Amino acid sequence: MAREKRQLHSQKSSWPWLLVGALVLVFLALGIVVGVVLSGKLKGDSDPAGQLAKNGKGGPGQGEIGVGNPKGDSGKGSPERKPGVNIGSLLGGKPKVEGIEDDGINSPLLELIKKNRVYLVLTKAGQSGFTQNAPVLNEDLHLGAFFKAIEAHHKDNNVKQSPDKFEAATYAMGPDPTQLRADRPIPYVSNGGTQARPVQYDLGPITALANALNPARRPAGIYFSFPRLEKRQWTHIEGKAIEPFYLVPMEVGRYPALVILTVTDGIEFDDETMTAGVKTEITEAIKKLIKDSNFPTKTMLRAGAPLATWGLAHVNTGETIDFKKAHLEPQKAVANLKGNNPNLAQYEKWTNEAISHYFPAAQAVAEAKKRNDILKALEKTAAYTEMSLRFVKGGSSIAGLDKHKEELTRDAVEIVQGRMTIQVARKKWEAKMKEMKVAGAKAEAAKWDEKEHQQAEWERFKKHQVFYLAGSMGIGNRAVVPFVQFNQ
Repeated sequence: MAREKRQLHSQKSSWPWLLVGALVLVFLALGIVVGVVLSGKLKGDSDPAGQLAKNGKGGPGQGEIGVGNPKGDSGKGSPERKPGVNIGSLLGGKPKVEGIEDDGINSPLLELIKKNRVYLVLTKAGQSGFTQNAPVLNEDLHLGAFFKAIEAHHKDNNVKQSPDKFEAATYAMGPDPTQLRADRPIPYVSNGGTQARPVQYDLGPITALANALNPARRPAGIYFSFPRLEKRQWTHIEGKAIEPFYLVPMEVGRYPALVILTVTDGIEFDDETMTAGVKTEITEAIKKLIKDSNFPTKTMLRAGAPLATWGLAHVNTGETIDFKKAHLEPQKAVANLKGNNPNLAQYEKWTNEAISHYFPAAQAVAEAKKRNDILKALEKTAAYTEMSLRFVKGGSSIAGLDKHKEELTRDAVEIVQGRMTIQVARKKWEAKMKEMKVAGAKAEAAKWDEKEHQQAEWERFKKHQVFYLAGSMGIGNRAVVPFVQFNQ
């Protein structure tokens, strides 16, 4: 029995030595791992602020017009040109038209707009109308002459048992105005239609009333109710004493641009001044169109979707986009305020993790060692070792980040060895991050002054997917509609 007790006593007295041995092995392994990594990578002083400043390739993508539907009602996208395939191809094509001088964009549609009266009908949910007091119905030509012919015919026929047909004008309707031939008669409805659809002269989506003697008591005028079709419908009207004219609906969000062209056909880029504008013949044709419709409006060139790409170019209010004012100068201003380099966020992430977790883990090991608390030291060392392996792992694609993490690791080792306090380490790295942010902002701002970078941005802008020649119409210029869409 005495011999058995001596054996038990011998085992109990060896237990602390086993713990000490295990602790020594852990510290030895950790020292080898960290020492090898640091000795191989931490040669010389590093300058994380400088590394970030030198990394000029960072930064988020720089930067539809906020109106209309550039995809059209079909939702298939404008590059197909489906909503305006006939119109766009005509305006953008180069066929010779007999008797017309070649002005660079020799198109039947452009000539049609130049040589004919075209009325823009600004609709809401496809609905619109001109009452008899509207200026356009009191003209002597075109739409005004058409309305006067209606009034005269109705006055002569509204009491007849067998009213005469209305033969003063004929019409046609379709998506391509250059192909319309106004040869359809306009039916006369002497009883004024119904309360749901009052009509005396029936052109389908367009109805005309010569007076208010109709079931709905609707005032005399011309009214529009366009169905939601994939292609907008043009209306062509002409008559014996009526100059030919056209009507075309315009509505924010309902129709695609009136005309669809390529960027090459319609946009002029001035490389010297970094400005973009629409070719003169196109602008003049659209201005005539607006003037003929008596709309108080202004035209503007804008960059379309994708948005948030070219800054103020998406909300430009002039006929020319000044690229420096629209994009370059605002980007520099943003960089001066807060920088624009996404790499800084990674530096900040690792620094904050070190301050919040890595350094406290190192401090916990140092305190356990100081108290000779072997079990606690083993526990804290395991957590500290696991975190150290994350920090010393290299292979980052961000310039200077691996060295930045190694510096954080070196200070964690200093804390473990008792040569630095956690308070000193925290203060040091908070100051360094502040310095890096300032350096990053300065470097990012300076980039926008570099001719090479400006030119690269300009070349990207010239390849933007969509541009619009738009017009602001309505009270307070709140309604902005696209007249011409330019696709790459």
